Amino acid sequence: MNEQRRPGSWTVPVHRIKKLPLRWQQEVLLWKGFDGPLDEWVLKPIKYDFRPRSYWDPLDLRQLVANIKGAERKKRALALLKQGRLEEANDFILADTLSEEDREMAGRIHPAFMGGEYLPDYRPGEVEIARVTVASMLEDVTSVRARPHGARIGYPMPFAGPFVCRL
Repeated sequence: MNEQRRPGSWTVPVHRIKKLPLRWQQEVLLWKGFDGPLDEWVLKPIKYDFRPRSYWDPLDLRQLVANIKGAERKKRALALLKQGRLEEANDFILADTLSEEDREMAGRIHPAFMGGEYLPDYRPGEVEIARVTVASMLEDVTSVRARPHGARIGYPMPFAGPFVCRL
């Protein structure tokens, strides 16, 4: 039997997980399976050779929300974009950076609403291409950004949280 069962009637597709190339990926997915069913996209292999034509495509609607610093605001904007309802988002949701007053107001609602809000502002031409959000009380965020650097692309990684990352 290729499925492992746990009380509660969920399944972990072990035979599909074992096809992933890296051991750490297999272990993470097996552990994630203990929390419930895995989404189908999680089991698709990562295309390590993928390179976008550009990080600066003005026709890509995701560019409208790419530089929203707040983790919760960005989640909401992406959900509205996916549903084709981005026009329903207000200026508070779509702002790249909140004023100090708005940040404090959001933090009074719940500390998680401050996640990402203290990242440094984006430089001209800089766009966020990836994000790691830690599921913690304050939703610590690491942002991977791309910016033109002559004929090349620079990849700064600002971090808003209590940990130090060294690469």
